[in-house]
Amino acid sequence: KTKLGDPDNAVDAVRRAAMEERRAGELVAAADAAHTAGNVSAEQAGRAAAHHMLALAAADYRKESTLTTMQTDVSGNSLWKAAQLYDAAGEAEKSIAAYREFIGGWPGDSRIPEGLLAVGRLEESIGDLDAAIAAYQKDIKDNPKTPAAYRATVNLARCYMGQGPQHFAQAEAALLSLVQDNSDLLPTAEEFRISLFTLGELYFRNGRWADAILRL
Repeated sequence: KTKLGDPDNAVDAVRRAAMEERRAGELVAAADAAHTAGNVSAEQAGRAAAHHMLALAAADYRKESTLTTMQTDVSGNSLWKAAQLYDAAGEAEKSIAAYREFIGGWPGDSRIPEGLLAVGRLEESIGDLDAAIAAYQKDIKDNPKTPAAYRATVNLARCYMGQGPQHFAQAEAALLSLVQDNSDLLPTAEEFRISLFTLGELYFRNGRWADAILRL
């Protein structure tokens, strides 16, 4: 049985995480002030320190998640928090791993669509377009008619665009599914507007001038 101060104590882990997260916020505020003052070196140092502190907080939240596996809500919330903080710290691969663990361990959680969207975005950020496409496709298939799935559709199209003109048809089909074949997404929705602009960009890149003009 652990006591306060033990390295594997869940209570201490979450307390450390909260302090580290709070300190990261202070460092970000100081970096913003340095930016306003034009002190580039201080800004860079502050942001680097903030990222380091966020990574420490993420590790402690993940430790708490591991130590509270019998308390599913507590464990899941801590793992989700760890994934978010790893992302904020620029630790993409650790964030992906935490999100994937959450998705596998809490399949009925309402945050799953956002988790899959985050996985796709992070995979995309490290250049693994195939893994990003797989994550986006799963989000679209498993969580239809959700804001996350709509954003995943736009991101999916951008991944296809990044793979080259040979994937034009796949990118076009993804975007048309939002702006032309979707009665649930109103033109006032942000996802509709972004997909319409992206469709215009797709046509422009491929020399489809009339179609680009129409959409833009």
